[in-house]
Amino acid sequence: MYDQGVCDLPLHVGDDVIIRGGRLYIPKGITILRETEKEARNYLKKITGGNKTLLDRTLKHGLVGSITSVAQKIHRLEEVGIDHIILQLTSTLQALKNVKDLLNKI
Repeated sequence: MYDQGVCDLPLHVGDDVIIRGGRLYIPKGITILRETEKEARNYLKKITGGNKTLLDRTLKHGLVGSITSVAQKIHRLEEVGIDHIILQLTSTLQALKNVKDLLNKI
């Protein structure tokens, strides 16, 4: 947990981090786990219709990539004090299997 003292209102630190109640938060983003980075980015491009702003925002705030690369991103978040994440994904059996594989890597 980030020790910034307790504050009732969010304190924004740049575009990526919000401190509230002594905890660090990053903006929400979707989770896309695929076998390869290319597959993940192609799927993202498909679901966003190629909208550059949406693509950039999702890549910046989401967990998009191979299971290995997303595990590395989660480790980097942990290193800077993020100790909770919420995975937003489709409720397909394959997506749940990918999360299981991801959890086994972290």
